[in-house]
Amino acid sequence: MKKWMQRMKREAIRTFRLPPDVVLDMPRITVVGPIHVTVENHRGLSLFTAEEVRLLAAVGQIVVRGEGLVIRALSKDEIFIEGHVKGIVYIDMPS
Repeated sequence: MKKWMQRMKREAIRTFRLPPDVVLDMPRITVVGPIHVTVENHRGLSLFTAEEVRLLAAVGQIVVRGEGLVIRALSKDEIFIEGHVKGIVYIDMPS
């Protein structure tokens, strides 16, 4: 049933030209140079240090690594991170 629903969602995206991040409940990550990252549609903050910010996603985790990382804004589904961003990793967790 779950695979069928995923196929239907993908078909709806293609047919109606809908944004996949919204329909498939995926995070949207916006990076501006090495100075800030915005993540929309996350599921919560898992870890925060000046070197790493770890966020939960619908399936998996998003890890932002760098130096002097600070959270400038945090809401239920959006986070704005500033600092010297060195890398972003998406860790896929099979369902």
